Amino acid sequence: MRRAKPGELKAGWSLKERDIQFSWGQGVERSDGRILFDAFCFSKGTLGTTLVNELEKRGYDITTLKFSIMKKVTGGGNNGTDNGNKNQT
Repeated sequence: MRRAKPGELKAGWSLKERDIQFSWGQGVERSDGRILFDAFCFSKGTLGTTLVNELEKRGYDITTLKFSIMKKVTGGGNNGTDNGNKNQT
């Protein structure tokens, strides 16, 4: 798995480590990586098992796992990330 870009939080299968790896770029808190780790590998939620285990049980190949999300860009001009949320006056 490649390193995360600035503002990116990602998870994916690592061929080298033979496990799911988590990465966060500049501007992303380590605690955000922990949230992602918990969601995939630790929290049992309503299924009574982890998300990774549940997906494997349902026949998904975890070695193809890829997840990436970017932080919202704040301030400056409209670059398409603010979803049109502007204060109406």
